[in-house]
Amino acid sequence: MFDLEPMLPFLALQPDISTWHHLNASPCLYDTNLLPLLSDVAVPPWVLPNCHSRNITQLYTAIRYETPAEESRIVGTLVDFGRTLTVLVLERDVTKESMKLGDFVMCLGGNLPLLEHLSLWHRGDLVS
Repeated sequence: MFDLEPMLPFLALQPDISTWHHLNASPCLYDTNLLPLLSDVAVPPWVLPNCHSRNITQLYTAIRYETPAEESRIVGTLVDFGRTLTVLVLERDVTKESMKLGDFVMCLGGNLPLLEHLSLWHRGDLVS
């Protein structure tokens, strides 16, 4: 309902928030120490690099990319949560250049050892 930037003053006053769902936030600058106790997040991928220092156990995000290199970069960002992540719900654009599903799942599974729940939602012209 609200974009992230106008919410920043409010969020800065809420250090005890552990759950944050804001999937459609437009990119903006914000303090990387915002919401230090996060453990359950639903955010766009541009927010993820600033969440690595937190103990994220549940993550919902989407992979939308223009090039295969961007897909690999986002997957690399996801595996940085390997020390704590137990639940991953991921929306993924699928194109001709996408990683094959088996390779994609092996990459995630091999790098997220604590993962107990994985939901993949594929979108795109190649998905029926």
